[in-house]
Amino acid sequence: MAFGLRSTIFDWTDLRLNYPGKHNVLNATAAIAATLSAGGFSGITGGGTGGLQRLKRRFEYIVRNPELVYIDDYAHHPAELEAVIGAAKMMYPNRKVTGIFQPHLYTRTRDFAEGFARALDLLDECILLDIYPAREQPIPGVTSAMIAGLMQNKT
Repeated sequence: MAFGLRSTIFDWTDLRLNYPGKHNVLNATAAIAATLSAGGFSGITGGGTGGLQRLKRRFEYIVRNPELVYIDDYAHHPAELEAVIGAAKMMYPNRKVTGIFQPHLYTRTRDFAEGFARALDLLDECILLDIYPAREQPIPGVTSAMIAGLMQNKT
């Protein structure tokens, strides 16, 4: 796709993203639009964002072979979980997607338990670990079992 802006032609036919998922396409599109509106690109540009260095714990491949794919992601909000699970299912449509989730913080678990349950229901199988408290003291009744009890998918 080529388009003009201020009489300059930009060719994005080779645009490649380093991360899977619709959310990353939307993020890249917004970044490109903001850069273009600020006059950030000059001349003919191509190749896209494929050369950007990947971030640790953002769809980071730990193991990738024909039998097993293990991806680490620091998703700690329901929307982030939905995005990474959706990306994994998009990348591996015919594979079983198992998630291992450790909630981070008691307050976040309490406040987002229903959202976590909905997001984790997207998995084929879910393994819930105990809450990582970080800087917080336990809150009575707030546990990973709270999320499990709200989930429809009991595998």
